[in-house]
Amino acid sequence: MNLPALYAYPEAVSGFICNMEMYAAEGKKLEDTFLSLLDRSLGYNQHICQRNFYNSVKLAETLLDREVRVCGTLRANGLST
Repeated sequence: MNLPALYAYPEAVSGFICNMEMYAAEGKKLEDTFLSLLDRSLGYNQHICQRNFYNSVKLAETLLDREVRVCGTLRANGLST
């Protein structure tokens, strides 16, 4: 059984949380969770930092296509693949 995780997207300067998503690994892919979490920022040339466990080459390419740059170690076998 996977425990749910709460993902937050804070604004860099103030730390204000812009959006939050719950991920429970049931019915929704992690990549879809990230895209809905960042929905308001897509297309605005944003930068995000991720832990390498949750990052993948596919997710980084998807975000780059939507003008979001990713900082962090990319894993070929990350959770979002």
